[in-house]
Amino acid sequence: MWSGGDTCYNCGYVREKINKVIDVAGQLEELSGAMGHVNKQEFWSMMQYYIQYKGWSKGRAANTYREKFGVWPKFLNDDKVIPPSPEVEKFVQKKLYAFLKKTGRR
Repeated sequence: MWSGGDTCYNCGYVREKINKVIDVAGQLEELSGAMGHVNKQEFWSMMQYYIQYKGWSKGRAANTYREKFGVWPKFLNDDKVIPPSPEVEKFVQKKLYAFLKKTGRR
């Protein structure tokens, strides 16, 4: 029996701690622009394209943005419209297929 720790309170056996973290030698580098404001604005501008030319609602575009970045779109320019990149189109299609599969329409 374990008392919530690493020592058995019946026999006194101490179980070995197993760490699944692997230490790799190297140098830590900051990723430039991975989730910066520029990329968020660019993605939101692509969502504006879907609103303007594909008939999306602003709520659908905002939810897609939130699925991508984990936050709601705030302080972003709605006036800028950019055609979606292949990566964004792939992301949107993937989310659409997941939705259709979940609702049983595919």
